[in-house]
Amino acid sequence: MQKIQTYSRNIRRAIQLLMCLLPLGAIYYWMTAQTDLDFISRFGIVTGMHDISAYTSAPLTIETRIFAIMASALPIGVLLYGMALLVKLFRHYESAQIFSIDTANCYRLLGFTFFYWVLANLVFGGLISVILSFNNPPGERVLSLSLGSVDMVTVLCGFMILTVGWVMREAQIIAEEHQHTI
Repeated sequence: MQKIQTYSRNIRRAIQLLMCLLPLGAIYYWMTAQTDLDFISRFGIVTGMHDISAYTSAPLTIETRIFAIMASALPIGVLLYGMALLVKLFRHYESAQIFSIDTANCYRLLGFTFFYWVLANLVFGGLISVILSFNNPPGERVLSLSLGSVDMVTVLCGFMILTVGWVMREAQIIAEEHQHTI
């Protein structure tokens, strides 16, 4: 059990660090995109970012960058919520609460977070396409919405985690009933 607690503490700390760095990284990305300071894209540190040149050939204005940061807050907010749930889950593990109602509820909420993630990315994709192409001439502005196979896998993972949480909750209820039976 000591190894689980130590491992959980280390993972929790790493997640908490990422929770601080993630919003800063998004702000840095949008403020430096298409500039000489954009080492995130240049060195491929983060892949899967939107290809700005697919939406506009004009340089990004400061207003566009600010709106892009605001739009990024939606998926980042969902991600931070999921990370906060993981921090809570690993705190339970640190205190040796492996099978508890609270732990099961963490899994349940984490499962729902996967659904929120897909929805947030769908909305973000539409928002960012409009934001990036807004300065284009009329007729060249873009609204792009997409759901891909990765989104379907994410929904499937959400269902699996919901099921794990449900099973853990039922097991805890049964264990409590047996504990109170004479």
